[in-house]
Amino acid sequence: MQQKDILLKFVQGRKSNGTSWVDQRNKGWHHNSTDAVCTWDGITCNASNNIYAINLKGTNYTGTIPPEIGSLDHLNHLYLSGNNIYGAIPDSILSHKKLTHFDASENKVRGETPIFQSPKIQVVNLS
Repeated sequence: MQQKDILLKFVQGRKSNGTSWVDQRNKGWHHNSTDAVCTWDGITCNASNNIYAINLKGTNYTGTIPPEIGSLDHLNHLYLSGNNIYGAIPDSILSHKKLTHFDASENKVRGETPIFQSPKIQVVNLS
């Protein structure tokens, strides 16, 4: 699955909240976007154009964290604080080997206290 398709899992199937969230983005996040993924709002890539960070802090995103995000092999930082995220943190995020920073504070994340398995994890914020 390509990086674009993985990112679009955030908004796929979200007809009311997803569409309005997408419409508020300046770059990308549309299925028909021709913008390079590395130029999309909230996306940072490394020198090889692999997604390194997703920063969607305070963007009024409503939905769950798609498990497919865990297949972004180079993802180090995932910042999702101050949104309307609900549900549990996917196992694919908890077991991501390169994730160093995860912030889902100020959301409605539920479930047992997650245990991150990455040997590189430095920051976890779920407050």
